[in-house]
Amino acid sequence: MGNKVIKNNNFRAYALATSLYGGVSIFGPLLVLAGGGYFLDKYFQTGRLFLFIGIGLAFIVTNVLLYRRAFSIMKEMEKDLPPKPEEEDDFKDF
Repeated sequence: MGNKVIKNNNFRAYALATSLYGGVSIFGPLLVLAGGGYFLDKYFQTGRLFLFIGIGLAFIVTNVLLYRRAFSIMKEMEKDLPPKPEEEDDFKDF
């Protein structure tokens, strides 16, 4: 696998780092955006309008961050895959 941590067989550290990244990418945007929405609601006295907008934006940001991380992990794993065998073409003689 492409990552040096994985090459060193330190799977526990890699799993922990990935889990921490997942937690931070979920709770970070939620705290910042929903917290900002809460304070905007208090300032403008709008009930819970900005709070729900902040939660919706946090959901979008979280999904983008997790998608990017999953995509980068897949690219790292593809680096160490053996090359694909060439497919035999049964009709190349025709």
